[in-house]
Amino acid sequence: MVWKFLTVASLQPCPGGVAWIAEYFGQCVQNDVQLASFWIGLISLLLWFFPPIPQLYENYKRGQCGGVSVYFLLCWFLGDSLNLAGALLSRQLPTQIFVGIYYIFQDSVILCQYCYYKVKNQWHNHLVRDLGQTTLRCVMVTATAQSLLALKSASVLHGGLDELGYSMGIVSAIFYLGGRIPQLYMNCKRVSTEGISMPMFYMMFAANFCYGLSVLLGGVGRDYLLRHLPWLTGSLGCCLLDSVIVWQHFHYRTNRAESESANILDHGDVVH
Repeated sequence: MVWKFLTVASLQPCPGGVAWIAEYFGQCVQNDVQLASFWIGLISLLLWFFPPIPQLYENYKRGQCGGVSVYFLLCWFLGDSLNLAGALLSRQLPTQIFVGIYYIFQDSVILCQYCYYKVKNQWHNHLVRDLGQTTLRCVMVTATAQSLLALKSASVLHGGLDELGYSMGIVSAIFYLGGRIPQLYMNCKRVSTEGISMPMFYMMFAANFCYGLSVLLGGVGRDYLLRHLPWLTGSLGCCLLDSVIVWQHFHYRTNRAESESANILDHGDVVH
């Protein structure tokens, strides 16, 4: 059903375009830049198959998910859900749709693992409290984001479904960016990134960067950029925040190593 919607909604007359891409992906590729956009979008899709695996393994190895903020996970899931719905309704690039579908799958897997370890470790009440608080905050963010819809432009959006999809894209971007804040705060509070997988963030950075680059190369002009702005903000903005998390990792690790070295030297002085 989704595939039928994509091909019917996205396929437009495409003179001089790449026939097989137009036929199977519903995307009009008429020049080398658009072709690069298409392939980079596919690379982004492939990259998104891998980020959850290191974190799933890290959680399994530790027997818990204590290093990952539930706010980060839940906002991630809500952001991906709105991202997919918005991309479908506003007829974004087909590669954006395919990436969005896989987002939902991987989010569901990692959230199920989080809930499993929380219940297994008898933290059920804590989990319920966390999810309740997170849901409330995310609803508040959603309500606030609705005020941004006044920025819509008639030259960019066409019809009620288009506007609804665009609004979902805006809220999705807010969830993506806002979901990183609790993780950054948790890392600062613990002065550690223990429990979170750095390879996951490396791969998310690469996938988001390719996703954003694919959208940027997909067209030109002010209207094109405005139409795709929520998705660009959600992807490239996450690249920036994920870079901060990676910086935290190396910063805290360096400080811990220096502290341990100082303690060893102090202990050696006492022995002598």
